[in-house]
Amino acid sequence: IINWKEKYNEVKLYMDENKNIPNQRDKEPDIKKLGYWLSNQKQQYHIDIEQSKRIMKKPEIHKLWEELMIKYCSYFNSKIIDIYNRNYFQI
Repeated sequence: IINWKEKYNEVKLYMDENKNIPNQRDKEPDIKKLGYWLSNQKQQYHIDIEQSKRIMKKPEIHKLWEELMIKYCSYFNSKIIDIYNRNYFQI
């Protein structure tokens, strides 16, 4: 969990400073790694924690990820946010 939180904080810092998400195709290796990490987290997340994968099954991580998606919703693909909103408001 510690490593996950470190990456999470790096991504938040990047988004605060750059007003965008880190890109997997960035020429800077560290930014590229953050982009891959972010993409991986998107794939593991599901609104229903039971359907989430791997670390996203942990309630603390799941909650942090949802907070990130809400705070930085304008940086995420609108399709992801639409799915999140549709699922979230159906509960």
